[in-house]
Amino acid sequence: MKIVISYYNKRPIHNLIELYSSLIRFHRVTCIVENLGGPPIVNNFLPNANVILNENVGMNIGAWNRGFLESPNEDLYIFLQDECFLKHEHAVDEFRSRILDDPSIGLLGETLNHRWDKGWQELESGPLNRLEVGHYYEGCPAPRVSVYIKSMLRWGIDPGATGLHLRSLVWALPGAVMNSLGGFPIGRDKGECIAAEIGVSCAIRAMGLKVDQVKKNPFWGFGHKEWRIDGSGKL
Repeated sequence: MKIVISYYNKRPIHNLIELYSSLIRFHRVTCIVENLGGPPIVNNFLPNANVILNENVGMNIGAWNRGFLESPNEDLYIFLQDECFLKHEHAVDEFRSRILDDPSIGLLGETLNHRWDKGWQELESGPLNRLEVGHYYEGCPAPRVSVYIKSMLRWGIDPGATGLHLRSLVWALPGAVMNSLGGFPIGRDKGECIAAEIGVSCAIRAMGLKVDQVKKNPFWGFGHKEWRIDGSGKL
């Protein structure tokens, strides 16, 4: 098993230190992928940490992908953002046992985005399909849903029936699934990064596997500093 924490080094480092320290208490094999917005800093604060320096492309999913590519032979991967924090001491064990005990699970996380649990045609005609900063197609501003669908198709991902997806705050996947995916798609801008978040869930469902929360209620094992505890939105 490998735990991978993404960290963009233009952000404050105290959240990363807190999360890393809480995991190390339980002797977890953890690496930090430091997306570079400036000179490396993590080892100045965590001198014994396994740190991988990464170009800042693809945001946290890009960092997670780099962590996978550096260690592609694990049986299980747990990917975390540095703003996550450990809420339950058995969180890692619960993710591990659910995935390894149930081969039908392809992706587990802490919060499903139910707002996108609609057919793509309905999403295209609904309020979520608005123009938003950072969303482009062939260099021109484009509505959100169009950007996401076209990005997924470009990556060879079948969008499937709905846009339901796990938010890319906490993801856990079996190693076999990660290798079947060949890693994660990497977005070049904000719109494509959201497309990658949605696309991973769609790709895994296309494999005939389940995408689910680890528990019925969001944020059972890991919380997130920016999100409401009920998963309804950001603070």
